[in-house]
Amino acid sequence: MSPTDTVDLALQRDLGRLEGKVDAIQKSATNIETNLQALEEAHNMRLAALEKRQWYITGAAAAAAWIASSFLDLRALLGRLL
Repeated sequence: MSPTDTVDLALQRDLGRLEGKVDAIQKSATNIETNLQALEEAHNMRLAALEKRQWYITGAAAAAAWIASSFLDLRALLGRLL
């Protein structure tokens, strides 16, 4: 085996190792991207739930204000009648 053949074999071996590392990095990047997409979907679902909750709270506050003003109007009306 000539020195050139030995160098070629060493380079091929090193190249194979590097390709394996590149494949592992690409797989990790794909996994990270998948996890980020899942987190984004979960975040969007949570945001939608919070917006819905805010809508209900706003509606409940408006209803409470309407009930309170109606009660005060009714109380004033009863005060005039009695």
